[in-house]
Amino acid sequence: MSAKAPASDNTGQDTVMSQAATWLVRMTSGETSAAQRREFARWRAAAPEHEEALGELKALWGEFGPVLQEQAPARPRRIWATWAIAASVLIGLSLSLVSWWHPPYDAVTSIGQQYALQLADGSSVTLNSNSAIRTRFSADSREIELDRGEVYVQVTPDTSRLFRVLSGESTIEVLGTRFSVQRIEGGSHIVVDSGNVRVRHQDDTVTLHAGQSVFAHRNGLDAVIETDTARALAWRQGRLIFKDTPVPELIAELDRYTSDRLVVWGDHAQSVRLSAVVHIEDSAQWLDSLDGTRDLHVSRIGPLVIIR
Repeated sequence: MSAKAPASDNTGQDTVMSQAATWLVRMTSGETSAAQRREFARWRAAAPEHEEALGELKALWGEFGPVLQEQAPARPRRIWATWAIAASVLIGLSLSLVSWWHPPYDAVTSIGQQYALQLADGSSVTLNSNSAIRTRFSADSREIELDRGEVYVQVTPDTSRLFRVLSGESTIEVLGTRFSVQRIEGGSHIVVDSGNVRVRHQDDTVTLHAGQSVFAHRNGLDAVIETDTARALAWRQGRLIFKDTPVPELIAELDRYTSDRLVVWGDHAQSVRLSAVVHIEDSAQWLDSLDGTRDLHVSRIGPLVIIR
């Protein structure tokens, strides 16, 4: 009779990662003493796990190279204060330029927020997390420009005016239907809930029917695929539904709804597939409950969440 494997205990790993993060913050503060640098060297050499944790954080954030070299004497506080003031000024200027360059949005949501908007023609649009749109309505046209994020549109029929959604290089045209459009890196993803839509992208055109979707990207339109719209559009009910989904894909979707930085780390986590129903407002608790599932480990270091 074989012995039962012990329950997964990630406490020690979390402690080491937290210690490593604390040291990195301290050693990049510019205010460390010689005694602190010696203490850091002792901690680093005390166990192989300490060096591994530093290496993982270096690879994840890519900003701690100087910490892993011999530490130079701390700079005077005034120099750091000067750099902080300069950075604040530059950030303020860049935000001003962005505000000047982009006209104001007609509707916008922050991370984790959703918002429903009634349009002048009776159509409605629901913005998903971190989304922004502009609307342009006239006597002969109806247009929404999706600048970022995702929208679900329910179009009131009007045979005299097409309804268009502009999303990057893609234009989605309808008379009366329900569908969603998501801006993704390098393109758009269109899902039709009911009715038909015509998608124009670069030199390609395709007609989608209810229950179909298509990805439009830099290289053109992908093949039209049959889609479980209840699952694809579950975000409208505050849920995310995953079925045999690779963990990196699942976490990338969940990352859209949280201000935390979610990172999948290591070959094991990359290979696991999961099925789950996640309530968006409880996503943080769901992530915590993932610890120990299928030998996955979840570590939190401030706003960074590592799934490995």
